[in-house]
Amino acid sequence: MHRWIAIGLIGLATVSASAQRQAPTQGEPGTRPERTFRSHSDPTSRDLFRGCDADGDDRLDVFESSKAFDSMRDAKDTAGFARLDQDRDGYISWPEFDAAFRTAVQNGGTFRIRPARRFATPAPQPRPATPLQQFLQLHDGNQSGGLDAGEIERLLRQGSIPVGLGGQLRALDLDRSGEVDEAELAPMFELLAGAARNPGDRAAASLLPPPWGAVDADRDNQIDAAELAQLLRAIDPSLARWSDDLLQSLDKDKNGKLSPIEVAAAKPPAAGTAGQLLKQLPLR
Repeated sequence: MHRWIAIGLIGLATVSASAQRQAPTQGEPGTRPERTFRSHSDPTSRDLFRGCDADGDDRLDVFESSKAFDSMRDAKDTAGFARLDQDRDGYISWPEFDAAFRTAVQNGGTFRIRPARRFATPAPQPRPATPLQQFLQLHDGNQSGGLDAGEIERLLRQGSIPVGLGGQLRALDLDRSGEVDEAELAPMFELLAGAARNPGDRAAASLLPPPWGAVDADRDNQIDAAELAQLLRAIDPSLARWSDDLLQSLDKDKNGKLSPIEVAAAKPPAAGTAGQLLKQLPLR
C-alpha cells in the first residue's frame, strides 16, 4: 500500500515539475513580453515606468527591476541594479528609469523592457495651437477653418480690427473660396493681432510696423505717395524724388497705396541705409 502511495507522489511531482518547465510562473524574468524602443519621449517613458511598477508605489525595487530590465540577470544581480539606482536608495525612481531609457536609445541604440502590465504606446500628442490658429478658433464661429464674410463683418462691428482694414482682410481670399483661411491670413496676422490686443491705440497710432507707422499721417494703415516721400526724405532728403518710382515698384495691386502686406514685403531699412530700399527699384 505504502509502495503505491510513494509511486503516486513521485508521479505527481514529475507532472508538476514538467508543468513548471512548460509554463513558467507569470512575472519571472523572461516570461513577460519584451518591448523594444528606438526613440524616447516623456509620455512613453512615464507609461512604461508605471507598467513596470507592479505594486504601484511609484518606485521599482530590485525584484520589479530584475523582471523588467533586460540588463539585469535576476534579483541577485546587485551590480546591474546599482548601475540603475544612481542615488543608491535601494529603488529605481522614474528619473533614474528615464535616464536609462534616454541613454539606451542614444546613437541609434535600443531600450528593451518587460512591463508587468499591458502597455499601449501613447498616441502622439497634438501640437499646441499657434497664435494664428488661436485667433481663427476665437473668431471662426462656424468652425470652417477660415473667416467668412459674416465673421469678418462681426470683427469690424465689434471693433476688434480697424474699419480701414476690412477691405484688405476680404482681399486676402485669393482662391475665391468665400473665406480667408489660415494660409491666406498669415501675412496680415501680426497686424490683426496687434489691433485685437490694443484696440484703444488705433486712433493714436498707425498699426503699420516702423518706420512706416511714423509717416502714416491719416492712420488708414496704408502708405500713399506723399507719405512714402516723407519716409524717404527722413532717410535722406535727396531720396524723395524716387517716391513715385518706388511706390509703383512696391504697389502690387496698383491702387496707388501700399497695403500692410505690401509694406511687409518691402522690408524697409533703418535710416542711413537707403540703398537697400532703393535696390527694390527697377532702375533703368
